[in-house]
Amino acid sequence: MAIFQSNTCAAFTWDSDNNFRGVLIERTGDTFVVRNHWQGTNVGSRSHAQVLETATADLGISEDTTVIIGGDFGKACFVDIQMPKMSPPDLRSALNFELNKHTPVPIDEIRWGYRILGKVEGTERNLIRVVYFLREEWESWVGGASGITGGVDLIIPTIAVLDPQMTGVDVCLNANNGHGTFMFTSGDSGCREIAFIDPKTDTYEVIGYGADPLRMDKLELRQLGDLPDDQQATFAPAIILGMYGVSDGFYHDRKDWLPVPVEMRPRRNRGHKIFTTAVVVYLFFLIGILASAFFYDKYTEYQELDAQLRRLQYSIDRLQVLDVDDTFSDGLEAEIAEQNQAVLSMPAALVELTGLLSDELWSSNFNWDSGEIRAELRSEIEDTNLSLTLEESPLFTDLTMRKRQVGEQFIYTINCRMKGEDQLDDLYNSSSNRSESRRQPQGNAPYNRKR
Repeated sequence: MAIFQSNTCAAFTWDSDNNFRGVLIERTGDTFVVRNHWQGTNVGSRSHAQVLETATADLGISEDTTVIIGGDFGKACFVDIQMPKMSPPDLRSALNFELNKHTPVPIDEIRWGYRILGKVEGTERNLIRVVYFLREEWESWVGGASGITGGVDLIIPTIAVLDPQMTGVDVCLNANNGHGTFMFTSGDSGCREIAFIDPKTDTYEVIGYGADPLRMDKLELRQLGDLPDDQQATFAPAIILGMYGVSDGFYHDRKDWLPVPVEMRPRRNRGHKIFTTAVVVYLFFLIGILASAFFYDKYTEYQELDAQLRRLQYSIDRLQVLDVDDTFSDGLEAEIAEQNQAVLSMPAALVELTGLLSDELWSSNFNWDSGEIRAELRSEIEDTNLSLTLEESPLFTDLTMRKRQVGEQFIYTINCRMKGEDQLDDLYNSSSNRSESRRQPQGNAPYNRKR
């Protein structure tokens, strides 16, 4: 539903004998309630506007009430047309062309509007109801609507709004004229067909005709239900319009139907609409400021990166034109290679320690800092040769060791420094030889190491 949609609607219609009918419909959930009804007659030389001027107070119309004028419903004609989906301008142009085939008068002598009733089952085409009437009739309806002091939301004949809210229901809109009337029956694919009812021979009981003419699901008549059936039937066009005025379709159709003159449109919710518009404008303005700041920061960052890129490119271009001496290049490569060899390797230190330590020792802490090693070793058995064993390693130098006993555990704190990686091959060979010697039965066999 629309943001400012009202749940009450006042609808007015009249017939060729200037009998006016009006109802005030309120929607509560899915139920439609006739809160009030009004009837008047144009006596003497009074205009339609003068007759309707009294209806506003009689019905109890408030500022928030939607107001619809149905005019003389018997002066409107209709045709149902199936059309493919297209844009509103193209659809209106196509309907104008199709309408020339159906109207008995030139197209420039009529006014017309349309409503999209929905998609035709089994197809991709929409069912369009086009309603047309003479220009002087439209001007008469507009003149009558000017008597509503609070303004009018829509001027539309009842035949235009029968569907989809009355789909599948036969409806009669002029049952009390004494000369027979027409019944709008449901045809194929949602189209309406017209059947003539002769009150002398036909005993139909449909909406707007016969006994209990206003029997509709979810419609409460209240005081209107106390009127005789023939009088109730005359309110059928206004009631159908009022139910349409509180439905969702009302707000969807306003853009396709004939517009009400600007000076006659209601001014309700003007403050709310202005406030809402101001809030929306402010939000867009705020978003615009935030977006501008974001993109400005990104643009500044881009400029800085672009400046750095130009400086780097300038340096690269200068280096490319330099004549570099081959001797200098070779010396630089040799120095880099020498430095790479001097890079210390923590994995090599771990491998060496693993090979040196007995199975009874384990490390509870190991720290590495660019070749500087600090390790804490623990054992349940005292190792009196640990210091000598570590000193024999070709990879460790500047060895210091501190031993302490905590309970039944012996804790050794070792500090040393690892030499360069140029002796890694010797390390792996010596580690392999030590492992083999430890598996030999002679317990005092010396380590086979390369010095």
